[in-house]
Amino acid sequence: MNGKIILILVVGFSMIFLLIGRDFLNISTSATDEMVEEINDKKALDIARSATNVVISYFWQQPDSVKLIGTSKVFYDNVAFNGGIVSSRLVRDSINANLFRIKTNASYGDSTSLREKTIVVLYGPQRLTEMASFSEWGGNIWWTGSDIVNGAVYCKSDIQVYDHPTFNDKVYSGQHSFDYFSDKNNDYPNLDSTNLFFGADLKRAGDALNEIQTEAQSGGWYLWGNNSGWSAPAADTMYIEIKGTNMEVKFSKSDPPASYNIATKVPNKVIFADNYVVRLKGELDGQLLISCSGDSDYGKGKILLDDDIIYKDDPRNGASDDLLGLVAEGFIEVADTQPNQTDINVHAAIYSSWEGLTAENATTKADAGKINFLGSLIEHERKAVGSFTAAGVLTGYGRNYDYDTRLKNISPPFFPSLQGFNVLAWYEGESAKNQ
Repeated sequence: MNGKIILILVVGFSMIFLLIGRDFLNISTSATDEMVEEINDKKALDIARSATNVVISYFWQQPDSVKLIGTSKVFYDNVAFNGGIVSSRLVRDSINANLFRIKTNASYGDSTSLREKTIVVLYGPQRLTEMASFSEWGGNIWWTGSDIVNGAVYCKSDIQVYDHPTFNDKVYSGQHSFDYFSDKNNDYPNLDSTNLFFGADLKRAGDALNEIQTEAQSGGWYLWGNNSGWSAPAADTMYIEIKGTNMEVKFSKSDPPASYNIATKVPNKVIFADNYVVRLKGELDGQLLISCSGDSDYGKGKILLDDDIIYKDDPRNGASDDLLGLVAEGFIEVADTQPNQTDINVHAAIYSSWEGLTAENATTKADAGKINFLGSLIEHERKAVGSFTAAGVLTGYGRNYDYDTRLKNISPPFFPSLQGFNVLAWYEGESAKNQ
């Protein structure tokens, strides 16, 4: 190869390397910029998460302080935080005063590589209706092998188990083991061990009835049963039959009922009968909460179910927006009426402050079939609805309880919650995506 050809080849390769080298330099610079942006992205998100957790921790340690906030509270206003800049404030929901949104904006980097992130957290009381069963005390009621529970279960005392009941959701107990009917091998429940939480201390909101009373007085229907004093509950009884979007109400068994459109009579869907007994039946199309208070020693503060109380649209059969809450200071009872001698169907989220769900004459009346219950059951103590032998129901009712899975995400109007505040939802994204 002569010198001219070698010179041409050298020049050719030099031009190739010059062009490729320039592209290598561009690729390298672009990769570096992307790496810096990725790092800054992560740092901005870490700052937003840290600041949000500081706000949550503040209210977790001082749960009552959140109630003192007006419409909003600023925690950080474009302040330096972990090498970046952060703003964070808490805003009360305009519709539900018990819900708050914590919005945090964070940025990291210089003008050429600035990255921004936003976190929005929904913060408020945790729904009690997330529990299929909640009780302070288990009484002498046992979960049995025929029980298949699809919602969470909590009992402050022992959870009593017999013949391998099935729990398909979280199980919380204030104790540190199950109470076995005979022994662990015969009775240990079917469950995922990661869903088992011993030593848990979940508490109901202590002022639930007062809050419901306030709502009924401000935008619902409030009644004060002072007609005959504390000792005569029969004179302070409210009979309600729900007929779709309407209800028929009377205050004596023999009186003709007055008919009301529920939405017109009860704009915020809350009825509170103070110092009353409520007797209830019917089919609901819509949403309603019925509550009563009173001293159970005088027969007040209880809800009696005179017949089926069901939804127009059963959510197990398709879409349904029907929701009923029954809240009583005392018992919620299946009444010993003629329609209830062969089963009763109950669709509701039930809450008893000091008693539980039971049945009149549960341990003395003949076998009356089953309580077919769909909903969530919140009790002070689990109560008997009948008596049983190995062969089946001896007196009263058998249990056929099913959890309404919608109640994990929604509750009846103003239904009581767990005590304290919790993170209900968490969103992370670019600042521009959140308004």
